[in-house]
Amino acid sequence: MVEVNFNSKTILFNVVLFGPPECGKKTWIEYMHRQLPKPNKMQEEVLENEKSMSFSYKPWQETKIERFYHAMAIKTCSLNIQKEPRFLSKILESADGIIFIADSSPDKEAQNIEHLDFLFEQMRQSGRELTSDKLDADLIDSRWYSLGQKELKTIKVPWVLVYNKRDLLNCMSLAQMDSDLKRENVFTCESVAKDGLGIFGALKYVNHALIDGVHKRKSLWEGLEEESGGSALK
Repeated sequence: MVEVNFNSKTILFNVVLFGPPECGKKTWIEYMHRQLPKPNKMQEEVLENEKSMSFSYKPWQETKIERFYHAMAIKTCSLNIQKEPRFLSKILESADGIIFIADSSPDKEAQNIEHLDFLFEQMRQSGRELTSDKLDADLIDSRWYSLGQKELKTIKVPWVLVYNKRDLLNCMSLAQMDSDLKRENVFTCESVAKDGLGIFGALKYVNHALIDGVHKRKSLWEGLEEESGGSALK
């Protein structure tokens, strides 16, 4: 859920890294954390013997959405889709944007497809949709949350399809991976996570989709007032 905090004047977007086991999610998030300026401390959480990693940061460009600054929270999702579907569903339901990391190894072809199908099915069951368009968000309701915070429900979730481990000598061809995984007009890119190649291109794409989508939805801000009664948009 997009989190809007009127006290700190911050909008927080949640981006989830998803893909088959050992596709490179841990390498991705660790590289981003090392390279981004002044990220918050990396958090680790163990769920059903699987580790999820997350951190938040303010993007390299202090872009304002109306008069709010925005921040990004990045989280890995490494749980087994067969053993822990309920935990996965909870993590995916919180996502405002998704980076799907596919493994270029021929041995992972079936798992890539299985995990992408699982992702689309989870979105469908939650009444949401992966899209190559901009973020589409609506208010959950008119309640105020603690500390002047409000949450926004994302109906359409921007996503990026990444072909990781392109340095493998026996990696699958791009044509084969497109045939297996590409949906509609989704943005795709190649990456070598251990070297940082392709990581920030994918992140910037999702970042821009989230900002543009919310900024252009002026109706999103109608009626949002601080608890003191003052307007949120001055």
